[in-house]
Amino acid sequence: NESQSASGTLSTQGFGSAVAVGVGGTILRSADGVAWSSVASGTGSELRGVAVSNDYTLTTAWKSDGTFSTNGFGSAVAVGVGGTILRSGDGGDTWNASVSAPTSGDLNAVAWFGDSFAAAKGNSTSSTQGFGSAVAVGVGGTILRSADGGANWTSVSGGTNANLLSVVMASETLGYISGAGGTILITTDGGTSWTAQSSGTGDTLNSIVVLPNGTGVGVGNNGTAVITNTGGNVLATGEGETPASSKPNAFGLKQNYPNPFNPSTTIRYELAAPSDVKLNVFDVLGREVATLVNQRQSAGNYRVGFNASNLSSGIYFYRLQTGNFTQTKKMLLVK
Repeated sequence: NESQSASGTLSTQGFGSAVAVGVGGTILRSADGVAWSSVASGTGSELRGVAVSNDYTLTTAWKSDGTFSTNGFGSAVAVGVGGTILRSGDGGDTWNASVSAPTSGDLNAVAWFGDSFAAAKGNSTSSTQGFGSAVAVGVGGTILRSADGGANWTSVSGGTNANLLSVVMASETLGYISGAGGTILITTDGGTSWTAQSSGTGDTLNSIVVLPNGTGVGVGNNGTAVITNTGGNVLATGEGETPASSKPNAFGLKQNYPNPFNPSTTIRYELAAPSDVKLNVFDVLGREVATLVNQRQSAGNYRVGFNASNLSSGIYFYRLQTGNFTQTKKMLLVK
């Protein structure tokens, strides 16, 4: 689990330990979240992101009486300015600053995914190891991927030059990146390739997380929040709290933009009062192909990003329903 701030990042591990990083190469570690101690990082560079693996290294020590004891340590990676990458194999107690990065640009965030496990038994010459994967993001659209627990990194194209600020892996295959200009990228193959999504906003998205129920939430400047519960294919975007003086005095559905589109477009609508809102997309035969919104919303201005990458070219209709108000508009998908 990871939380971010302007001055650094905190990452927690399932064993109750936590690691925080910040300016001047600062690394703090806690075993209980209450007492913190400083750890030598081996660098003076500002550290902007840290991730501690939920998996662990298990060491078994056999005693003379036939009993044994075990210790578990998670792997950790920290990233920062100038392409700095640090690696720890003992839950953040010690760090290796000699990791080589294929970039000299600033790195802002890092996330673990996949399995990471190593086992060693005392008085034995055999051991087995398997290392999890990690993704780091940074300035200029930088995306780095490691398949060996952070020891080696390769560059991956994301198709953008935007400043990338946050990355989260929901599973071994599904992950999201957020960044400047409303950038949202999605991977479905474990970070090997990334595809841009329509977020419906031009505001910088500073952080993105995935909730236990699978819902993805991104937050950013000007109170912006984007939400997806469809694996990124639909992103509903609220424009933040609408001042009373600028709240709509009528219900309305706007023309999508761009139109024609391929494969993403943004739909805007206005609510004059709190309402149970439904926004659906239909094909020319009247069959529903997507549900964009189905919830109660406050009065205000809203926008929804619609990704039609799984649909064929053609004419589609989107319909807004709010109590007694219903409005439908046409849009054209051209691939």
